[in-house]
Amino acid sequence: MKLSALVTLVATSSAVFALPFEKNNIPSISSDCASAIKSKISECVTSEKITLSNLDSICSAYKSDKCQSFFNSSISSIDGCGSEESIILTAVEKYIKLKVASVLNLKCAKDEDGNICPISNYVIQNGDVPSDSTDPSWQQAVNDTCKSKLVLTPSLTTLILQLIIMV
Repeated sequence: MKLSALVTLVATSSAVFALPFEKNNIPSISSDCASAIKSKISECVTSEKITLSNLDSICSAYKSDKCQSFFNSSISSIDGCGSEESIILTAVEKYIKLKVASVLNLKCAKDEDGNICPISNYVIQNGDVPSDSTDPSWQQAVNDTCKSKLVLTPSLTTLILQLIIMV
């Protein structure tokens, strides 16, 4: 799944949060809570495709104090979600962190000189990581990314999470 599609998926996923899990003895999240989560995500994440020309504005919104507070806080603190099953809220929080925050952390990563992370640049321009890791452009992006500690951590975190999701 393309990284940009993951952001769109989460930004429009209130229906997924409200799926009738009762048939599997898993409680569903209330529509009020799902709407509140969707609203918070939409304040911080756009469904617009991330490009090099809109990257700074998208990252600025995502990195704002308000949005970082949302991504780093418990969902139970959101109005309408306080009475939800904690196991469901924990799953939703992990899902959001895996599918939204890690992707945006990668795409918004910049090195010590304020340049876009080479892996981020590759992903933004090509839509995703390559299926063939021998792609010379990909290998160059990986090598260049490894030169900066500021961009290495979000890059590795996102790539490892993507591998975990695929398994």
